[in-house]
Amino acid sequence: MPVATPSDWHEYLRGKWLLWDTCALIRVIKFNVQQELFELLEGLSVENAYIPPIQLELLATTDNKDRLLRSDILVSRMSLLPFGQAEIHKAEQIQLAP
Repeated sequence: MPVATPSDWHEYLRGKWLLWDTCALIRVIKFNVQQELFELLEGLSVENAYIPPIQLELLATTDNKDRLLRSDILVSRMSLLPFGQAEIHKAEQIQLAP
């Protein structure tokens, strides 16, 4: 895969999917660039996405059978819980803890 240079990264991302991780989103917010960044990405028709950490961990295997079984359990047996104010407050406390 070619490496994007500072002058062509816009064209490299145009129309592609951008997969975000937690650290990247935290940095975007820390540097207060979310508005400009997401407007730029929208203008480039970039689709932003994330994968829940548990899914990454469970699917991290080279065994296709295991990956299929794990994926089946996630899809057929589990639900992603919505976050309410209490969960957001706890997450803030964890993030801000020394």
